[in-house]
Amino acid sequence: MASDMNNFYGYFPGGFIRELDIEGDRQDITGSIDQLILKDDFDLERYQRIEGIRSTSTDRASDLFDSQKPELYGKMMHNLKWADKFVKLRDQMILPIYKKLLELGYLEKKLRG
Repeated sequence: MASDMNNFYGYFPGGFIRELDIEGDRQDITGSIDQLILKDDFDLERYQRIEGIRSTSTDRASDLFDSQKPELYGKMMHNLKWADKFVKLRDQMILPIYKKLLELGYLEKKLRG
């Protein structure tokens, strides 16, 4: 599922795509997402908590990898598994919005970031 949507999560509030200077198609996508979030009563706070945990776990795993200490490999893998759990939760939340945007005629290539 995550690979199908690729970087779609980046369009959501707080996402990295929104931090870019976006115009045109990307700006239209973020506007449509915002409308669907409001219309569908999307739990944005829950989404942001999930994405925050995923991001923190990924950052910790990266730091442990960068330390190049073999004894920290287990902790790194634990953080990666934890991050993967939250990627799946995040993607379950955003998949319905992704599908609605496809139904509205947005190109999958554009939605994937």
